[in-house]
Amino acid sequence: MEQYVVRTLSTELQTGTLNIESLDLSHNRIDDRGTKSLSLGLQEMSNLEQLDLSYNNITDRGAGYLGQAKMWMQNVTYLDLSHNEIGNKGAKSLNEGMGTISKLEHFNLGHNKIGDDGLVSLSEGFRRMLPCVLTYLDLSHNSINESGKESLMIAMHSMNHLDLSHNQISNFGVERFNIEGVNWEELRHLDLSNNNIDDLGAASLTYGIEKMVKLQHLNLSNNSIADYGAECLSVGMERIGELTHVNLSHNQIGPTGAGHLGEGIKRMYKCKLTDLDLSNNEISDTGAVVFSESFTAGWYCLSRLNLSNNGIGDSEQKLSKAVSRMNELTKLDLSHNNIVTRELKVSVKS
Repeated sequence: MEQYVVRTLSTELQTGTLNIESLDLSHNRIDDRGTKSLSLGLQEMSNLEQLDLSYNNITDRGAGYLGQAKMWMQNVTYLDLSHNEIGNKGAKSLNEGMGTISKLEHFNLGHNKIGDDGLVSLSEGFRRMLPCVLTYLDLSHNSINESGKESLMIAMHSMNHLDLSHNQISNFGVERFNIEGVNWEELRHLDLSNNNIDDLGAASLTYGIEKMVKLQHLNLSNNSIADYGAECLSVGMERIGELTHVNLSHNQIGPTGAGHLGEGIKRMYKCKLTDLDLSNNEISDTGAVVFSESFTAGWYCLSRLNLSNNGIGDSEQKLSKAVSRMNELTKLDLSHNNIVTRELKVSVKS
């Protein structure tokens, strides 16, 4: 979208004659100048509930213009600023306008350039949103590391979807999930994939997971979690009765860790787990045997299991026998292993 078109739209909006509740300007070429023009029109849009400016060229300066146009924020429930170039200064500018927001439920700032300082600013804004009804927050693909997370955790009360994937969060940052007084009871989706979390981080996270009693989706793929981390996570997982999807792919989990995970899942109260991804680990034949020995009644609900690329070969007979007891299984991925097909006998429910 050319900038003069944005100016024309802004002029029309400034007349106050339009009663627009949802405005989608995503996938355009709106830059800071266009955002400045648009912000003038937004000031007259007190009825606006949804604004999508994703996939544009908005930087810190453009975010500043949006933060200054506070009138439009009053009734906004959905705000998408993902896939832009907003950094710490832009996050601070948005924070300055958040005092007028009280209805925001869905906020997407993924794929920007926000770091720890920006996260602190946003968290301050969230805490001024009274009452805070934010349920969906996407901060994936940014540069968040450690220091800002504590402020964010304290600001979370009604959150049910939190995406912090593809950042630089390490063990110290994960510890922030254990802050006393933080209410995680509503969280249903947690994505910490593609960070720098290893065994110690997984152990720290376990204490936080135990408080997430309604958690359904847990994604810790593409980290550096090995056997000890898997053992700790299994303890936390067995206490979550609502867990349905777990992704621990692309880690360093070996035979011992696989065994602990299997036992932990078996002990899950009223197990609802339907999807388990352990692909691209180091489970091997030894781990596959130990893992398969836990396939008892506790696994009756699992419908998708991914064990691809784990160096599994000679254990396929025991594995196939164990899988045959999983009555709800509809998808089994054992690709990129060393399995001899003449020995493998697997019955998967159609």
